[in-house]
Amino acid sequence: MPKAGSEPRNYMQVAFRSRLKLFYRPAGLPGTPEEAAERLSWSIRPQAAGKGYLLHAVNASPYHVTVNRVLLPVTGRELESDSGMVPPGGSYDFVFKDLKSHPAGELKLRYESINDYGAVVVHQGLVGLEGGAARAAPSVTTGLVSP
Repeated sequence: MPKAGSEPRNYMQVAFRSRLKLFYRPAGLPGTPEEAAERLSWSIRPQAAGKGYLLHAVNASPYHVTVNRVLLPVTGRELESDSGMVPPGGSYDFVFKDLKSHPAGELKLRYESINDYGAVVVHQGLVGLEGGAARAAPSVTTGLVSP
């Protein structure tokens, strides 16, 4: 008979890596976080060194807006960008790998923001093409964030 404790024990080791974002919102801020996501302004701008074009988002609100993804229909296909956070009173540039030429005509984009409860909210908007910015037209579609 083997001695007790002489055999290696089975074990499972698990590691988790989490990232929590904590925002302090002072009392009396105008508007709501939901309105901030709906009111982003969008424009197409050239990238540095002629590497193509990007989508420039401007947030005039006092709230951070977390954008899960942006979908931009161009020449019969839909381009997708990575996620990003648009700071209050600031801007963020969403890069599309395949946006090599300046799009023509009116562009209607779709983008997803993540609200305070972790749900994805889908928005629609227009893109200003020649340096002018166009605002989003809100949508009411929501859902849970999927991996």
